[in-house]
Parts: sequence; C-alpha cells; structure tokens
Amino acid sequence: MREFPRVYLGKEEKLPTRLILYRFTKKEQQRQEYRIKRRAQTKPGQIKQKSKALSGISTLITNLPQEITAKEVVQLYRYRWQIELLFKTWKSDFKASYFRKMKQARWECHLYAELIILLISTLFSYQFRFYFWQEKQIILSERLTMRAIQPKIGILWRARDQPSWQSTLQEIERILFAIGRKRTTHKP
Repeated sequence: MREFPRVYLGKEEKLPTRLILYRFTKKEQQRQEYRIKRRAQTKPGQIKQKSKALSGISTLITNLPQEITAKEVVQLYRYRWQIELLFKTWKSDFKASYFRKMKQARWECHLYAELIILLISTLFSYQFRFYFWQEKQIILSERLTMRAIQPKIGILWRARDQPSWQSTLQEIERILFAIGRKRTTHKP
C-alpha cells in the first residue's frame, strides 16, 4: 500500500486530497482478472489493455483526515461500495426513485413500506445466498437474488401460516438455482 498525503485536484480551485494505491493480494487480483474476463464475455466491446494491466491495483482518492490510516480508508471504501450496490438495487429493481404525487403522510407510509420490503428482501437474499454457497457450492449474485426475491415477498407474507409457504420457497429456490453459478475459487 502506498499513500501520497498531498495530491491536489480541481481545475480552478485546487483541493487537497490523499491518494492511496492499494495492491491487491494474489487472491484479490485473480478475482479481479476473472471479473474482467467475464465482462469481456458478456459485454460488447473491447476490454482495454490498461484495464488488464491495472487489475492488481486499486486507486482511492479521499479527503478523510490523516488520522484515518490508509488501511482503514480501503476498508471504508469496501463498505461504501456495498452501500452503493444496495442503493442501486433499491432504485433500479424496487423502483424506489419514482413516486406519484401524494400527501406527505401517505408518502411516508409508502416509504416505510418500501424500506421494510427492502430490509426483508435483503435478509432473505443473504439467507439464500449463504444456503446456496454452503449446501450447493453455488454463487448467487446479490442483485439477481434480490431481483428474484422481491416479487415473492408479498406471496411469502400471505402464505406464512399455510402449506403454500414451502412451495413458494421451493419456487424461489428453483429460480435462484437457475441463475446461480457453479462454485469457482471465489467466495460470494
């Protein structure tokens, strides 16, 4: 890990920042190279040689104070990325960024309901991903798992005390099995 404590960014006003270069571990670099390879297979266009060459390095720019070590900054960025993915799922798949015109009290109720559904979906998603990894050695994408579970939350709630609960869970399991990837050397 290498840190440059004074790097100035900005076209007109130069703002002081810190630049942190983090070299991935061998395992992290292999995972990143695997992702680049998968992206080349699934997305049109060329993967630039620069992307391949820099696959072992993460570049972070921050204005956090010097008291926070470079190692802590790397960890904070990892947490931040997980939050970004959660918000992306929330906005894209749950359509949380779109609301009709309504009174504030109704909007707040709607928002709380959306947040509860998001929380329950996240909990189910985690449980399914853990189960598939432990029992079947299958990796499930967090986003795809959330996308598959979200429409079933209402059905699961209505069926919670009925025999159809099990059949709904089995249906979700079949859907997730179809979208999962067989175990590789990478953990979810």
